[in-house]
Amino acid sequence: MEYVPGENLLDAARRGPLPVADACRAARDAARGLAAAHAAGLVHRDVKPGNLVRTPDGTVKLLDFGLAATAGDPGLTGENVTMGTPDYVAPEQATDATAADARSDVYALGCTLYHLLAGRVPYPTGSMLGKLDAHRNPHVRPAPIPGLPPGLAAVLDRMTATDPAARYPTASAAAEALEPFCTAVAVSPPRRPRVWPWVAAAGLVFGLLVLGVVYSVRRGNEVVTVETDDPDVEVTMRRNGEVIRITDAKTKKTWELDAKHARLAPDGGELTLDLPDGAPLVLRRNGAVVATIRRTPAAPPVPPAAAPIAPAAAAADVRPFRVFAGHDKTVRDVAFSPDGKTLYSGGFDGFVRAWDVDAGKERAVYDHGVRVMSIALADRGKLLLSIAHTERPPFRLRAWDTTSGKEVEGFPEVPATEHLCTVAASPDGTTAATVALNGTVRMWDVAGRKLVRAFAAIESTPAYAVAWSPDGKLLAVTGTDGIAVCDAATGRRVHRVTDLGVHGQTTIAFTPDGGHVLTAGWEGIVRSYARGTWRLDRTLSTPAGRGLASTHLTTAPDGRLLLASHTHEVWVWDVAADRRLLRLVGDGLESVTPAVSADGRRAAAGSETGKVFVWELPPAAAPIPAAVGAAVDLHRIPFASAGWLAVSPDGAEFLAFTSTSGKREAVIFDTATGAETGRCPMPAGELVYAWFVPGSRDLLVSDDLRLGRYDRATGAKRADLFEVPVNATFAPLPAGGSAAAVWLRDGAGGYGRHRVVVRDLTTGAERFRVNPLHPGSILGMAPRFSPDGKLLATTDTTPTASAIRLWDAATGKLVRTIDVAGALCSGNAFSADGKELVADYAAGGGASMVGRWAVATGAPVRAAPVAPPWPYDFSVYLLGGRVLGYRGENVSAVRFVATATGAAFADYRPGGPIRGMTASADGRVMLFATDAGLRVVRVPTPPGP
Repeated sequence: MEYVPGENLLDAARRGPLPVADACRAARDAARGLAAAHAAGLVHRDVKPGNLVRTPDGTVKLLDFGLAATAGDPGLTGENVTMGTPDYVAPEQATDATAADARSDVYALGCTLYHLLAGRVPYPTGSMLGKLDAHRNPHVRPAPIPGLPPGLAAVLDRMTATDPAARYPTASAAAEALEPFCTAVAVSPPRRPRVWPWVAAAGLVFGLLVLGVVYSVRRGNEVVTVETDDPDVEVTMRRNGEVIRITDAKTKKTWELDAKHARLAPDGGELTLDLPDGAPLVLRRNGAVVATIRRTPAAPPVPPAAAPIAPAAAAADVRPFRVFAGHDKTVRDVAFSPDGKTLYSGGFDGFVRAWDVDAGKERAVYDHGVRVMSIALADRGKLLLSIAHTERPPFRLRAWDTTSGKEVEGFPEVPATEHLCTVAASPDGTTAATVALNGTVRMWDVAGRKLVRAFAAIESTPAYAVAWSPDGKLLAVTGTDGIAVCDAATGRRVHRVTDLGVHGQTTIAFTPDGGHVLTAGWEGIVRSYARGTWRLDRTLSTPAGRGLASTHLTTAPDGRLLLASHTHEVWVWDVAADRRLLRLVGDGLESVTPAVSADGRRAAAGSETGKVFVWELPPAAAPIPAAVGAAVDLHRIPFASAGWLAVSPDGAEFLAFTSTSGKREAVIFDTATGAETGRCPMPAGELVYAWFVPGSRDLLVSDDLRLGRYDRATGAKRADLFEVPVNATFAPLPAGGSAAAVWLRDGAGGYGRHRVVVRDLTTGAERFRVNPLHPGSILGMAPRFSPDGKLLATTDTTPTASAIRLWDAATGKLVRTIDVAGALCSGNAFSADGKELVADYAAGGGASMVGRWAVATGAPVRAAPVAPPWPYDFSVYLLGGRVLGYRGENVSAVRFVATATGAAFADYRPGGPIRGMTASADGRVMLFATDAGLRVVRVPTPPGP
């Protein structure tokens, strides 16, 4: 069993009831640990405060799996034998220990939480038999605990329900129920009686453990740590942590540690000893260890996960292509044959079933007799390898001929101490790797069914999973307290990673290019470690309230990541961009494991309901489906924007302004990934705006009433093009064009004088200009080119009438004038095929209207009132001709209107006041600048045809 420093919660409860938040946080952490154990097929069977330890960082770990067993297996017990502690044991376990399952642990955890909240056990009086009878009697309940927050008593009652069916079905469900009662108040670790205020000021870290004190100081890219559990050893720090003095009061010896240069000088002398890079340096007194000094690479700070993405809407969901029902218990693992035509599923009912995916029927059944925990295909799909969970020896890897369906000569038994849990086949299918709960890895020759080598990959227990690198050179193993990366040829451990969170990681996988290792666990965080340095380089975000990858994750050949969760869905994630692509759903899906076919076209998952689901995956290059009737967040980027936004003509990039300490920059982002790709220094002028130049890497920048062309890499001005009086907007020609329509307004009276000038973007020369139709009309500030670049549309409006004029974009000749038959026409847009024009305007009585006209003839196609009406300011966006976007409601939301019907069908609130907004030329993507950052949003598709 691993050693975990910290305070035993039984000792804490003896001092009296814990604060509600502390107790609930402890129970929640323990529930997550139980969930991980249950995922590995273990039932703890002895959950109690004495087995919970609060570590120095305030988290709680569950210890002592000494009574743990596979649910339903007799193991150490027989019928009518009770194992567990009477104060916390579940009724069914009190009657028959073999009946204990995950719900039994939930009951014991509920009793433990009761003890932490009340300061006493649920049934404090009576003999052992009397306590057991109280647990079994549905009419006997523990005394109420006064002062609990609303709802917590109900959670406690459900956790400790006499009938297992009335409890939370899983430990993860119990953890989720406890979450609202876990406030953000940190649990204070035990404190050292003496406190040195200057330690915190120096940025040093220290913490008192149950059996020792740890002092750490970060120097550059390293952490130097001193550990001691000897009360006669005193550790002090000087010069901002550069010098650590270690004094032994018994021997009067002193060591000075130069943390800056990693040298140790005994008794203040000149003789120095360089500290080793990996192995610890041990200081001894009469042969006994009194202090240990280590140098370890400093773990980088965990990159912040992106803001939670809003729940997916219906059109982003992918329904199953096939649903197979044959198992009557949880399906623990699934695997595709190399050609993707056959899917194998292993269940807790003791069977592996082979399914013909195309035909939708069962092909074969492999009877294991006991629950199946892990399966893999080897030897080009000719052999099915499997691990079946039994508590008692013999433990061994089994092999089945997939053609005949018969079990073939198996692999040798492993020692009784190695409880096998996972098998993985090498990329070439010739070698299999198994990992046992005690962290031992064994490598097997598949053809000869012989052991190749065995080695201890990880010391912490239990270990959970093993994965091969795509080149077959490395093995990665994950367990309670870390992951180990080993050389597959020798078994030598290449690296050890320990910064894995509260309960370790239950699943592990390499990315298809082999460049990263991905791990996940019950925290809902996916961590990515770079191969070679093995440093944590990023974390992947998860939707709010969801714990993803609770048992397994896997990667598709194209690099997409599939995450399995226990929230009735499987997520398909873009690893590079950290964004959700698809949600795989199905009726009765309580996902356990995902798998992807070798060609990446199909995904599958087992379920706790016994069903097996298969989905057809769209190609990776396919666009993210827009949800019918709801906007979809593509990216939420924590970025302090100065408000200005612009999108490149092809929609591939966008820019946002930032201004700090008088320094103004245009920051460029990739629209598909949301990643920052560059920064361009901006002039420090009075009014500065920027736009992309079509077909170029340059930017157009307005600087103090002048417009210039700038090199976006350096910020250097390439050309000074022309004057920009007071304000301007730009409509560049479609990608490849070399001109832009520039709407200009000077400051003379009222709205001033308006005009649209079409200019060459290389020389700045004017091609032609458009003046208002009438002296009193306002020329709309949103000129638009047709998709083919041949026409330019401008709007004129007055308080009583409006018109749209179409111009030959090459010559400036007027082609057609369209009477809008309404006032205050604020903008226009071409449909995607260029055959229609769409505009919004105000009809009689002030009603908002949306109209459509034929470009070829100018004839009206349809006019419809916008319903229901909505208050809005001047910002109206016509998005791809199909959607109208109003900004309003105190400038904090957008309403989407179908231009075909005028019906409002969706609202979008980016979270706070909108400081800036714009849209791509095709109307598919909108950008918002808010106080909380940038929002990149997929514009919704109107419902209906």
